[in-house]
Amino acid sequence: MIPKIHLNRGKSGDPGLMMTPLIDIMFLITIFFVLTSSFSQKPAFDISLPQASTGSPALKQDLSVFLKSDGRIFVNEKEVTLDSLVMVLQDAAGGQIPETLLIQGDQTITYNVLIQVMDRIRALGWENISLVTEKVRNEG
Repeated sequence: MIPKIHLNRGKSGDPGLMMTPLIDIMFLITIFFVLTSSFSQKPAFDISLPQASTGSPALKQDLSVFLKSDGRIFVNEKEVTLDSLVMVLQDAAGGQIPETLLIQGDQTITYNVLIQVMDRIRALGWENISLVTEKVRNEG
């Protein structure tokens, strides 16, 4: 007589919710949204940037100077006066010359204010100053 072999196939019935495929799908969805999202830098202040069609993106941002339409000046979200601008910039840079200094000025500021700010920055020996603009939107 041939002996019978009993295989234990586990309990029959509903296997329940399998977590591994669910986690895999959630991971893939997260990767999809991260890769397809576009991240844009929004200014910390309500500034209407001037538009330019020939601008190029800044590769690295060390320091930012904001010039608001009401004449107020900010260095990395800290309000400064024109007289204290040099001292605050030196403190923010830690005594080093930053690779790039971004000036984000409202389109309604006067040319004189921009030149005064740039003149004080260049007096520090900082030459790599970039003016931030908004890309021209094609309407059509």
